[in-house]
Amino acid sequence: STSGEDIGDEFATVESNGDAASSEAIIVYNSSNGALFYNANGSDSGFGDGSQFATLTGTPNVSAENFVIR
Repeated sequence: STSGEDIGDEFATVESNGDAASSEAIIVYNSSNGALFYNANGSDSGFGDGSQFATLTGTPNVSAENFVIR
């Protein structure tokens, strides 16, 4: 079992990097190319100090349940 807090509404799946940049979620996954982003500024345009931090090979199905904050 993994301890920590789930990220709930702070996760979003989008279909383009442009949609990722306009998302209000903290963790954003582009299901068309596997890009995973940290959005440091929430609802403001762009990612603030955040950016893409990973690319998931094979564009797997990913949801908020795949992440916990420790």
